[in-house]
Amino acid sequence: MLLMLEDPMITVGLVSVGIDHLDLSFSLLRRRDLQAGDEGEVVKLNRRRVLGSMREEELSEEIQKLKDKIAIRHTNSSEHNSQLELMRQEIDILTDRKQDLERRVHGLTQDKLSNTCSLEETQERILMLERQSIEKDVLINKQTRELTELQETNLHLQATIDHVTRDKANETNKSDTSQTLFSELSQLSSREKVRTPSTSNGSDQLSLNDSWHRSMSAEMLDDMDDFECDDDIELPGLLAHSTMSPDLDFLPEFPRPNAPGPDMEDDIMRKVVIDVYRQLKRMIAEIRGEDVSGSSSKSSDDESSSRGDKAAQLVGLLGELKDLMDDMQMFPHRRNDMMGLDSRAVAGMEEHIGELQRELDMTHRHLEQNQLDLQLRDEQLEQKNREFSNMAHKLQAQHNQLSLIRAERDKLQNNLVENLTTDDVVQQTRRERDETSQRNIELETELAQCKLEMMNLNNQLLGAIRQKVLLSQELDQWQADMEELLDVQLHKRIQEESDKEEVEVKLEQMSKSKTPGNFFTRNIKKQGNS
Repeated sequence: MLLMLEDPMITVGLVSVGIDHLDLSFSLLRRRDLQAGDEGEVVKLNRRRVLGSMREEELSEEIQKLKDKIAIRHTNSSEHNSQLELMRQEIDILTDRKQDLERRVHGLTQDKLSNTCSLEETQERILMLERQSIEKDVLINKQTRELTELQETNLHLQATIDHVTRDKANETNKSDTSQTLFSELSQLSSREKVRTPSTSNGSDQLSLNDSWHRSMSAEMLDDMDDFECDDDIELPGLLAHSTMSPDLDFLPEFPRPNAPGPDMEDDIMRKVVIDVYRQLKRMIAEIRGEDVSGSSSKSSDDESSSRGDKAAQLVGLLGELKDLMDDMQMFPHRRNDMMGLDSRAVAGMEEHIGELQRELDMTHRHLEQNQLDLQLRDEQLEQKNREFSNMAHKLQAQHNQLSLIRAERDKLQNNLVENLTTDDVVQQTRRERDETSQRNIELETELAQCKLEMMNLNNQLLGAIRQKVLLSQELDQWQADMEELLDVQLHKRIQEESDKEEVEVKLEQMSKSKTPGNFFTRNIKKQGNS
């Protein structure tokens, strides 16, 4: 019976054989009934026939049941085949998703490598910008030192102007002493004439010189009276650039008295004249900016070496003083104009230095702000690097999860190969399919979040790079502006020097055309050179 249940075809064959056997037994019974004619046997045969019919009905019922089972088995096998097809389709879908995930993982790995390369390039650019910032700091420090030197030069020039102003005031106070120089010189020359042993030729020459001296002294005193009324004329300034001999050649060479006793009055007068002359020479040297000790040593050497006609030398000196005073009377406004130009130039230089100082302070503040911005950007980049490392760790964890999913997939495939005919495998496969789909959805969500975060990181890195580039451009523009400013200043200085040279050339031409202005032109030229 168990064999019949296991194999329906065998059961159907046995039933058909049983039916044939029953037909044969019935035919035999009929023959026996016919042959024997025994009623008892007929009854038995009838009973057997009833039993056989009953057995036949039972067997037919069993056959029907077996047919029903076979039909049910066919329907179950078709359902199983359809379920297997569905499972194969789901396996194919999971395989496709696995390949898609592998491609995405590969793409994320490539993105990670590219982001790492871009991060390294950004760090290199940051280092380059830091080096450029250091170079800019060095340049700013250099320009600060140059500005300090310009300020010191300005202070030195201001001190020089103050010193010249004080000397001018001192010279104005000493003008009364300088006015008596001519009368004292004339008195000395007249006294020396009386004391000198006379010859015929010598007495004529000395009398001629004495008369000329007296006339020149009177004229010079008249001129000095005229100059006293003019407050704008600066005698020490013109004496500073005169061609008068800076030594005392004419004083030691006056004829000394031959009397054996000393003349105290002449000695006192001589000392007064020497002191006045030395004071004038010292003031002239200070105005010229020369060394007083060097000029005094030079005058002492010239005093011992030069000997000649000292009376004629005194006449020449007095004539030169006369020319000097004529030049002062003719050109009193030239020096004032030059002093006004110098004061305006100094004021312009001070104003320009103040502007440079303000620009330098503004540049320092701007540079400090840029440095703060750079520090803030560096901190942001460090934070983004930490976030990037966290994302890399998350990606590694997802990769590990994917490897676990692959292992589970292999395990499921092995289980499917071993137990394809069991319902438990189907249910387990469905559960694992649902879990896998859920994991895939979670992985896709995490991958989408990772992509968004990577895009944000890239945008922030690009923004930081743009800020760096803008800062470098601003620094380059500031350097170009400073260079242009320095070029403009240098051009102005060259233009001023060329203007001075043109003025000097014009003054030389005027000195050649006008004889009375020759001495004053030389003085102006010396002032321009100094």
